[in-house]
Amino acid sequence: QLPDLKDAEAVQKFFLEEIQLGEELLAQGK
Repeated sequence: QLPDLKDAEAVQKFFLEEIQLGEELLAQGK
């Protein structure tokens, strides 16, 4: 589910969280 693309702050927060999730998965070697 994407945030409201007109809400820059929500979009930025969404991408930061996605990046953190991706880094955690990479750190686990998956």
